[in-house]
Amino acid sequence: MTFGLKQKLLSAVTLALVVISLILWFSNQNIAQLSADINLSKDLSKLEQLIDLMQEQSTQYDQNAPRDYESYNRDLKVFYTQLQENLASMRQMINQSAHHYYNRNSTTNVLLDSMLLEQNNQAFQQMEQALGTFTQGFAEQIGDDPEEPRLEWGNDYILADTAGLFGQIETTHRVFEDLVQAQQKATVRFNWLAVGLVALLLLLLYVWFNQSIVKRIIRVAKACREVSLGNYGLKIKDASEDEIGQLVADFNQLSGRSQSILSLLKQLHAAPSQQHAMEVIKTETQAIVNVSNAYFLTPKKDSYAVQLIASNQAQKGLLGKTLVPIDSTIDGIEQQDHIHIEDVLAHTIANQQAHFAKYLLNQVNANAILVIKIKQQHQTGLLLFTKKSKRGFDESHIQTLLSLGPLFANALL
Repeated sequence: MTFGLKQKLLSAVTLALVVISLILWFSNQNIAQLSADINLSKDLSKLEQLIDLMQEQSTQYDQNAPRDYESYNRDLKVFYTQLQENLASMRQMINQSAHHYYNRNSTTNVLLDSMLLEQNNQAFQQMEQALGTFTQGFAEQIGDDPEEPRLEWGNDYILADTAGLFGQIETTHRVFEDLVQAQQKATVRFNWLAVGLVALLLLLLYVWFNQSIVKRIIRVAKACREVSLGNYGLKIKDASEDEIGQLVADFNQLSGRSQSILSLLKQLHAAPSQQHAMEVIKTETQAIVNVSNAYFLTPKKDSYAVQLIASNQAQKGLLGKTLVPIDSTIDGIEQQDHIHIEDVLAHTIANQQAHFAKYLLNQVNANAILVIKIKQQHQTGLLLFTKKSKRGFDESHIQTLLSLGPLFANALL
C-alpha cells in the first residue's frame, strides 16, 4: 500500500496524539491514585485519633473507681453510650479504609515495589482479622445484658488491647505511609519521564517532518533555481510515491522537456533546409509527445498540400494530394490557434468543422488529432499531430506543442 503525504502526515500526527494521550492518561491515573492514597492516610490518622480517645476515656473511667451506686449508674449511661458510638465508628472506619485500599487502581502499581505492596496487603488483612477478634472478645467481656454491662471488664479489655487491634492499626498506618511516600516519588518521576517522552516524541516528529517534507521541498526549490539559471536536464532523485515524489517526477519531466526544447531550438536554428528541419521536428516531437504521425499543410490557392513530417506507417493515399478545399469547413482553424479533435468527440463539435474533423480522422486513421496554426509575418501553415493511442493528447502535450509553434514556424515557413 502506498501512502500519500497527507496520509503519512495524518498517521504520524495520529500516532503522536495517541502516545501523548496514553502518557497523559497514565499520569492522570497516578495523580488521582496519589490523591486517594492521601485521603486514605488521613482516614487512618482519624482512626488512630479515635483509638487514642477511646483509650483516654477508658483510662478516665478506670481512674474514677471505686464508685458509689449513684455515680456508677451515671457513668454507666455516659461511658457506655460513648463507648458504643466510638466502637461503631471504629468498625465503620476500618471497613471503609480496607475497602478503599483493596480498590486501589492496580494500573499504578507497576511503579511501586512489589514487596511494599505485599506488606500493605498483609497489614490491612491483619487489621480486619484483628477487628473481628476484638469485636468478639469485647462482646464476651461486656456481657449480654445491655442494662447491666460489665464495663470494668470491657474497659480492661480495651486498655489491655488484648486483640492487638490498636497496635495493628498503628502498624497499618505506618506501612501505608511508606506506600504513600513511594507513590509520591513514583508520580513525580513518571511526570518528569512523561515530559521527556513528549519532548522526544515532538522532536522525532519534527525530524521526520523536516526530512520527509521540508528538505525535499528545499531540494526541489534549489533545482528550480538551477534550471532557471540554464542547467536544463537537471534530475532529482526521489523514490517516494507521495505528492512530493510526484512533484519531483513532474519536475524531472519538465527539466527533461526544457532540455529537449533547447536542443530543438539549436537544431532548428542550425537546420540548412526545410527538409532537415522537418527531420528535427520528427525526432523531437516523437521524443517529447510520442506522436504517431505529423504533417505540415501549406496553402495552395484554394486548397492545402500535405507534407509528411513523421509517420510510423506509409501514407500513400494522402501525400501529394489536395487535402481539402479552403472553404467554410476549415474557417474554424483559421480563426483559432489550435483545434483538438478526438474520435469520440467528432460528432459533438460544431457543424462548421464536423466535415473537416471526420475527414481528417478517416484519412490519417487516428484516434486524436491536434491541429496547430503556425504563422510568420504574412505566411501561415498548419501542423497536424496525430495519435492512435486511446489516451490521445492530454493538456500538457497540447501546451508543449503550442509552445513549440513559433520554432516550427521559423523553420518551416
